[in-house]
Amino acid sequence: MLYLSVQSRIVLAYVVLVSIAMLIFGTYLLGFIRDSYENSIESNLQAKVLLFADGVQAHGLLWDDFVGLHGLTESAGAVSDGRVTVTDSAGKIVADTWTNASQWDVALQTEEIVAAMGGEIDIVNRVSSITNSKMVYVAVPVFDDQSTVVAVARMGVSLDSIDSNMDWILWTVVTGSVAILILSIVVAVILSKRITFAFDSITEGARAISVGDLDYKLSMDSQDSIGLATAFNRMGANMKALISDLSLEKEKLNIVLDTLADGVILVDGGQRIVLLNHAAIGIIHVGETDALGRSLIEVTREYEIERTVAVCLSLQQTQYTELLLHSGYRSFTLVVTPMPLGSYLGCLITMHDVTELVQLETTRREFVSNVSHELRTPLTAVRMIAETLQNGGLEDQQITQGYVKRIILQVDSMTQLVADLLALSLLDKGKINLDLENILLRDLLNELQYDFSTQIKAKNITLDTMDLNIMEPIACDRNRLKQVLSNLMENAIKFTNINGVIKLDACKQGMSIIIRVIDTGIGISHDDIPHIFERFYKADRSRGYEGTGLGLAIAKHIVQLHGGSLSVKSDVGEGSEFVIILPYVVID
Repeated sequence: MLYLSVQSRIVLAYVVLVSIAMLIFGTYLLGFIRDSYENSIESNLQAKVLLFADGVQAHGLLWDDFVGLHGLTESAGAVSDGRVTVTDSAGKIVADTWTNASQWDVALQTEEIVAAMGGEIDIVNRVSSITNSKMVYVAVPVFDDQSTVVAVARMGVSLDSIDSNMDWILWTVVTGSVAILILSIVVAVILSKRITFAFDSITEGARAISVGDLDYKLSMDSQDSIGLATAFNRMGANMKALISDLSLEKEKLNIVLDTLADGVILVDGGQRIVLLNHAAIGIIHVGETDALGRSLIEVTREYEIERTVAVCLSLQQTQYTELLLHSGYRSFTLVVTPMPLGSYLGCLITMHDVTELVQLETTRREFVSNVSHELRTPLTAVRMIAETLQNGGLEDQQITQGYVKRIILQVDSMTQLVADLLALSLLDKGKINLDLENILLRDLLNELQYDFSTQIKAKNITLDTMDLNIMEPIACDRNRLKQVLSNLMENAIKFTNINGVIKLDACKQGMSIIIRVIDTGIGISHDDIPHIFERFYKADRSRGYEGTGLGLAIAKHIVQLHGGSLSVKSDVGEGSEFVIILPYVVID
């Protein structure tokens, strides 16, 4: 299909319109001129033939003087430059300028002569049989004194002069039309350029705006385009303001969505992802560009999410469910809400992470279970001893003394458990205040060496302590820090085999004090390391090691209360290394 520019179409339409108008006007004008020519010739010819008929009637030439009649006829023919004919009342030619007398015996019964014989004046156009040219004839009756038609006078002239004049007029009209057409083309081109200049400017402005140049301005100087340019520029300014407002609102929405801890995913009616926030990206472990436009099940790989969304879309009602994502083993509550999105219905998925709440509930249940277990064992032992004594054991003094010692040991165990639980509860609530003072680590480590000397000798363990005389004093709660180190030493001795080695050292690195307790004991498996600081957790219950499982939890809380950290590195069969990092602080 041929494509025409706007300017070409305007010029073509203008030229076609002008051409049609000139064709219609030219046709009408030529017809009008021809009719005017013919009417003028007929009027002149009628006037001449009437004068001629009056002359014939006035002189009585028809009856008295045929020679005079012929002369008058010839004179009239010369004046009219046409054919002059006189017939009697029967149509017989009496005189004629275009024929010989030998042809006059024939009666003429032409239309105009017949009409004139009836007393009427008649005008007829027809082709002459003599000249084969188009002629106009005017015939009038000639009356006698009694108003009786006694003869017919007729004049005829050729219309060839009209055709020649019309050819000249036609040439003039065609030439003028061509000139007007050329002029109209020039005018059309000029006008179309003025019009299309505005269109081109607007088109260029629309292209600029479409690619984001909202500051583009039209600069038109002509009076007929100033209003258009003003309206366009105002539209661009309004569009810029609108887009700016929308961008600001979108930015606010994105900030709100991205700062939400809950994952938010928006899907369309076909369950294709339309929008998601940073939290959702972290939950489903996929990039935003990789997720947008893809199906929900393809991205999440979770059937439960896809099923819940399908139900929401089907019932158009909010759906609630709980979800466990195996990737990271995290628990979520899922809220799927129907969301109108223009012409179709989508869904807004909100994923709230309740892993910590689930873990807290699990920890609470385990705590109750562990406390119950730890208390049940000594209570059962005490009851059994009491029943034994009640059933006759009191009679044997030696046995009684042994049972009493065992009761005291079990009570001490329960007392220690309660004390640890109380201390841990106070640490959790932050109700323990540190009694900070400047101490020397060498003194604290020497005390530990003395306190555990009996256990160390019993297992023939070598205690390697670095020279800490160069260590500067640090500010800490002496009793709390000793409690931490005592717990670590006790565990090191407990899990180190006979003839093993335990190493204590401390050093200053930057603004931190690092204390290490290293042993060559049985070590801790990699699966147990993340849990050993949890309450009541025992790495190897099958070995039957005594303890409440609260010591490391309390130690970590105390270290954190000092603003430090407690960590461990260990391999099974190679020993463990507990590292305490404390901020270096000195009280003035």
